Amino acid sequence: MDKIRKAIEKICRFFNSISKICLTTLGALVAANVICRMTPIGPISGTFELTGYLCAFLIAFALGHNQVIRGNISVEFLVSRFSRKTQAAIDALVFFISAVLCMLISWRSVHEAIDTSMTGEVSPTLSIPFFPVFLGIAIGCALLGLVFLTDTLKSISRVMEK
Repeated sequence: MDKIRKAIEKICRFFNSISKICLTTLGALVAANVICRMTPIGPISGTFELTGYLCAFLIAFALGHNQVIRGNISVEFLVSRFSRKTQAAIDALVFFISAVLCMLISWRSVHEAIDTSMTGEVSPTLSIPFFPVFLGIAIGCALLGLVFLTDTLKSISRVMEK
């Protein structure tokens, strides 16, 4: 189980690195667009579309790593009063439901990617296809779902401890 978790964490770190590149590119693009607006060149064409695409990839690819490092907010004021086994059981249930939801979002995103690929939908200004964004969301949600699944198994093992 630990080997699987380590492999998932390594993949999540890789996609988080891509997310960081998206963030850097996003910042540079917005800054360049603001500077260009003050010159005779004018604004950079398609900046709005590119920022949307970059934000989608940035968020999707950072999801899994954020769960690995426990960067999400957890409200524990009620659960913290229960025994450790009860807390682990509640964690297992929450992680399992989260994993199922992430896998459903990933599955539907793949379907959207296929649909938009077949219809040939593209962005209005730069004519960039939409389907890669849906595939990025599918990958990010699938990774998050896998992290939640390993968290579920870890919590179940805590419940089973004596």
